[in-house]
Amino acid sequence: MNKKILIFTSALNGGGAEKHTVRILPYLKEHFQTHLALCRIEGPFVSEVPPEVTIHEIGGHRALRSIFPLVKTIKNLKPHIVLSIQVQANLAAALAISLIPTKIRPKLIITTQNTLSVHLKSTKPLKNLIILKLISLLYPIADGLIAISKGVSKDLLKINPSLKSKIMIIYNAGLDDVIPKLMYEKKYTVDLPDPTTPMIIACGRLVQQKGYIFLLKAFAVVIQKVKANLVILGEGPEQEKLINLSIELGIQNNVFFLGFQSNPYQYMRKASVFVLSSLWEGFGNVIVEAMACGIPVIATNCPSGPGEIIKNGDNGILIPPADVDSLYQSILTVLTDKKLAKHLKEGGSQRCQDFHVKKIAQEYIDYLKSHVEK
Repeated sequence: MNKKILIFTSALNGGGAEKHTVRILPYLKEHFQTHLALCRIEGPFVSEVPPEVTIHEIGGHRALRSIFPLVKTIKNLKPHIVLSIQVQANLAAALAISLIPTKIRPKLIITTQNTLSVHLKSTKPLKNLIILKLISLLYPIADGLIAISKGVSKDLLKINPSLKSKIMIIYNAGLDDVIPKLMYEKKYTVDLPDPTTPMIIACGRLVQQKGYIFLLKAFAVVIQKVKANLVILGEGPEQEKLINLSIELGIQNNVFFLGFQSNPYQYMRKASVFVLSSLWEGFGNVIVEAMACGIPVIATNCPSGPGEIIKNGDNGILIPPADVDSLYQSILTVLTDKKLAKHLKEGGSQRCQDFHVKKIAQEYIDYLKSHVEK
């Protein structure tokens, strides 16, 4: 317990990386003096941080503006390891570490949560180029890198092949002991649509990455064949655009945007099928969570993550990204083939156990300890 770890990220917003982080914190604190540095103490997952974990608000608003406050925090705390999460926090941490004298410099472990070369294409070309260059230059400063899937690892090596000896693949923690309890709660902040109508559910930020445009177009075909409702949990900048598209498609009475839900599992449990329509991912925590809620999963075989979780036809269905026809046909098949739906549920219930937080947290603990002892 005398070894100290400082975890650094911008905030604890409602994404998969942040959820994974708060899931493993209770286990890390049993082995390390655990501190959490945030640019700003905000986000729905702040309340899930264990009281034994000290939170430091270092300012800077965004990670890349917090380099000097992070240097000061590191010098004051003197952690043995700094564990950074998310690309901007990783770059800021690498720069901060480089400004600390070698004698008191902690080990730096960078966690990569997305397929960066694909993810950054959604940004402005110049910004994309600068960030990729910074990754190539600064990530080698780290003593170790955690990639959350094999696909993320391969992508990092495309950016800088010299990182190979430093990369460790550790999947995200997609399952914990709380999910089976939460999914049976009935504290809906927003009421569900007609429970007698089959429900398709999707969950994630309303951004281009999640491919909701293709899901809405596929759903427009589905309800021409069968009665169904589509529930989307999440917030984001594309909400108005997606609402307008549902109106254009004439499906607005069957599509429900319910916003961010701190307990999405009570909604998932009521669904007939879960759909992840992403164009790219890093891992796809929500796939594991849906499996744990006992619903069949359809996911795009996008770069990267879903194809490493799902064995097609066994514990879920994989389809090409941005393929409306495949998406609507798969949804229709699961809604009408009860035998297949049951098979996928059973396979998913088994597969999700491989990503239980107890297993994943132990992998983190072993990896971090191995660096402390070097």
